Amino acid sequence: DIGKNLASNLNNEKTIDIWLNSPVVGVFSDGLVGIVKEGKYVLVKPERLLITTGAREKTLAFPGCDLPGVYGAGAFQTLVNRDLVKPTDKLFIVGGGNVGLIGAYHALQAGVDVIGIVEALPECGGYKVHLDKIKRLGIPIFTSHTVLRAEGKEHLEKVVISRIDDKFRPIKGTERVFDADTLLIAVGLTPVDELKNQAEEFGLKTYAAGDADIIAEASAAMFSGRITARKILMDMGFDVEVPPEWEDMVNILRSRPGPVKGIYPPPKDKDVYPVIRCAQEIPCNPCTEACVLQSIKIKEPTMMGRPQFEGDCLGCARCVSICPGLAITLVDKRYDKTKKTARVVIPWEMPEGTIKTGQSVKTTGMEGEVIGEGKVIAMKKSEWQNRRTLVSLEVPYKEANLVAGIQIKKPTDKKSIPRVKEPTDDEIIICRCERVTKKEIKDYIKKTGTRDINAVKAALRVGMGPCGGKTCTELTMRIFREMGIDLKEVTPPVERPFTQEVPLKSFLREKGGKK
Repeated sequence: DIGKNLASNLNNEKTIDIWLNSPVVGVFSDGLVGIVKEGKYVLVKPERLLITTGAREKTLAFPGCDLPGVYGAGAFQTLVNRDLVKPTDKLFIVGGGNVGLIGAYHALQAGVDVIGIVEALPECGGYKVHLDKIKRLGIPIFTSHTVLRAEGKEHLEKVVISRIDDKFRPIKGTERVFDADTLLIAVGLTPVDELKNQAEEFGLKTYAAGDADIIAEASAAMFSGRITARKILMDMGFDVEVPPEWEDMVNILRSRPGPVKGIYPPPKDKDVYPVIRCAQEIPCNPCTEACVLQSIKIKEPTMMGRPQFEGDCLGCARCVSICPGLAITLVDKRYDKTKKTARVVIPWEMPEGTIKTGQSVKTTGMEGEVIGEGKVIAMKKSEWQNRRTLVSLEVPYKEANLVAGIQIKKPTDKKSIPRVKEPTDDEIIICRCERVTKKEIKDYIKKTGTRDINAVKAALRVGMGPCGGKTCTELTMRIFREMGIDLKEVTPPVERPFTQEVPLKSFLREKGGKK
């Protein structure tokens, strides 16, 4: 919705000429910028250049990483969220950052069976509220684990994972195998900054915003765009300024999650109240704006603080509906005068039919621990509920403060593997375009002693395929590091136009009525 609203606002600006289907493919030393406009190559000489190209996903190299069905979480989210396509039935995810956690949640919303999430670090790096809502639904999280290999004939069929030690080495005997037809790689992002680097090298007046500048959340990208726009106007001589508090705000929005400090306890003297499960410092505060009685406040000096309920509650559940992390429930102890049961309202975004009124469900706590049994007594939808359903559960009175969600996935049974073949370097494809293996790259580095990635490129054609090295360059740099070579000694690749493939027909021009 945000994107559509911004596009609509832009389309209403009569002084702006919008070129769709027109990628910028290069910046040149004479200050010209190459653009393939509707299939025709054109050159433009801008006075100023704003780069908002976003980020591309990092990837991993392991046996089977080039199988159909193994791809980035961003591509998956595009298919699911934009194109409304269900591209898989059984999904496994690598990476416990926000991209992986949110990708898993979107998959569940699309009716996809999420088999599990694997994370190499001892703890997931994404926001705790996103992690907790995944756990509450019953999705297993395997921390201190890695993918050993992806297996299949024509496409992905199985994923093999293993526990790793503190040096990220697989531990024999801890392997597990899962049936899956899609494996999402969500292990971080890299700014798409080739055009920015070229423009700065050639002295163009260049600006960057969003992930092309610094990788952060969407809110930070939008806010940094506002700041950059004002900086451009100031450079052009317009009488505008960037308020100092804007810089403070964008720094907060770009900051990493703070420490987990625990939640504030629910009140003991109220019959109706929210339970707010924000245990970690993150830049989020919509619940404070939603409460009509202003009973939810952040007492810390910045919006990174944890919200706390103090005061009265109408039981309107607006805070439950608006919380992006689904971290708030509403407890109503007036429901049963005998105090045997209570009503708990939880936010729900799973596909229609997943649960039904009258159904008995297994309730879960803040971090997915099973609390007990509950009964769905009502499901409410309204326009103001932010596309969510508010589900009322009847639960045991003593469990009301603990219930945070509903488990929809049963625990995964462990499958034993008689023997797992250890990964070998000749199985691992680093450059998919040119089919260059990890072994070939390591052998060349050992043989020549090179510290220049351009030499590897010239000898083995690494990075000379259609993608222009956008995936394999970073993987090759990792190989240098794995071999004990300081990356400061490694000469990076030379970036040249074009930054993507341009068909020869784009350069054709009509002459005398003929092409």
